[in-house]
Amino acid sequence: MLVPSYGSVISCLLFGNILILYFYLQSKNHLYILKYGCHIVIISMVFLMLRMFFPCNFIFTYSIYMKPLVIPLMDFLRTEIFPGIQLLTILLYLSLGGFLIKLSLLLYQQHQFFQMIRIYPPLEHGRAIEILEKQKALHGIKKRIDLVQTSLINSPCITGFLHPTILLPDNNFSAKELTYIFDHELQHYLHHDL
Repeated sequence: MLVPSYGSVISCLLFGNILILYFYLQSKNHLYILKYGCHIVIISMVFLMLRMFFPCNFIFTYSIYMKPLVIPLMDFLRTEIFPGIQLLTILLYLSLGGFLIKLSLLLYQQHQFFQMIRIYPPLEHGRAIEILEKQKALHGIKKRIDLVQTSLINSPCITGFLHPTILLPDNNFSAKELTYIFDHELQHYLHHDL
């Protein structure tokens, strides 16, 4: 039976935070990504998030009872800071609040970024569009990918999950450079890179 308890929630949070820290440190190591690919990191993070949504002891769970450590810890966490409000409850709400604040900031920054991109209309014709369409055909991509040229960036990039857009800096690129740029950015698109 899936029954959440304080112990299972705490162990899930502790295990989850250790794994998040591990993946964060590994994401800084480019050799790790090259060796295992970004798919293993994404699959691991999805598994981790699913596990954190269900902080329960499963039927097959084997619990190691550590009474000398857990009982004093739980007694401390169950200390009432205010009448009827335990320290553990405060810590859980602070953790949830921190998550919601960080998520809101991330979504707000993404929204601001996409609003900024929408100021610039996508290129409709020209040499760059012709080269992009040739590269898309070469890679077998049928989805519409917008092309925006802006002075806000220093390096070409692709962004957007649902409506991918390639961003080009305001440089005078040669046809060969554009071919390499679009090939590179379309590789990111094909590999679902973040």
